[in-house]
Amino acid sequence: MTGRNKSCWCGSGRKYKHCHLRREEEEPLSQQRIEAMLIRNRRRSQCMHPEAGSTSCGRAVRAHTIPRASTLGEITDQTNHVLSFYPGLLTAPLYEGPWRVGWRRAATFAGFCSNHDNATFALVEDRAFGATGEQCFLLAYRAVCYELWMKRWLDDAVPGLRDVLDRGKPREEQRDIQQCLTWFHTGVRRGLVDIAYWKEHMDRALMSQDYAQWAHCVFTLGGHLCVAGTGVMTPELDYHGNEIQTLENLGDRVFPLALSMIVSEGKEVHIIMSWPAETGVELSHTR
Repeated sequence: MTGRNKSCWCGSGRKYKHCHLRREEEEPLSQQRIEAMLIRNRRRSQCMHPEAGSTSCGRAVRAHTIPRASTLGEITDQTNHVLSFYPGLLTAPLYEGPWRVGWRRAATFAGFCSNHDNATFALVEDRAFGATGEQCFLLAYRAVCYELWMKRWLDDAVPGLRDVLDRGKPREEQRDIQQCLTWFHTGVRRGLVDIAYWKEHMDRALMSQDYAQWAHCVFTLGGHLCVAGTGVMTPELDYHGNEIQTLENLGDRVFPLALSMIVSEGKEVHIIMSWPAETGVELSHTR
């Protein structure tokens, strides 16, 4: 039994009487209120360009992770809306299937100001896609920036979730929820260290225009685009089941594989996979 004035068993750093004492008697928060709390945290904006500063940045914008005109425009309906999915993340899904959202808001994050977003990504937003090293790098750079932004958001969100997810739950269930959040937060923070390292790696390449530091493979498909996405993954095995990096050791740095999509002027769909060239990994061996 934890004393009222002792540190709470959950690891929050607060006294038990100010934390989990009588937590099982509290009114549970609805999924809608939990969602609102998460979205409120996501509204924080910060320009992630390496030269960001008070004198160089413009107004905060919703930066697109997917090229808007060439790619999102291909999947919009007649009212300029697309179907999107809530990521789920830590709580049960709050939507039953996709919901409509305007294409100006779809696939966006508050990661760049207007000046740096326009100047940095003009080559993939306003120019025809030619699968150049610079264009592939810029698409990967934006995916890595988004991954870093998301992990920062999750890192900030977990402490608040600790206070609400187990309200009204039995004590044993409270412990299970808090333990899961601890494991999850540990993974987020380790991933945050890794992706921040690679973001800095890409910042240097961006400023030096040394785009050869990242390797790319472009798959070109015919047909009409019906779905678009972007993101970062950390491959563990190659196509033959051979290990190319270890994910379970939190002391090891893992490399990312960025996935991007873009539609060219000829309406061909291009899927671009990008990874640090220094790893020596061949994409033909990666999944």
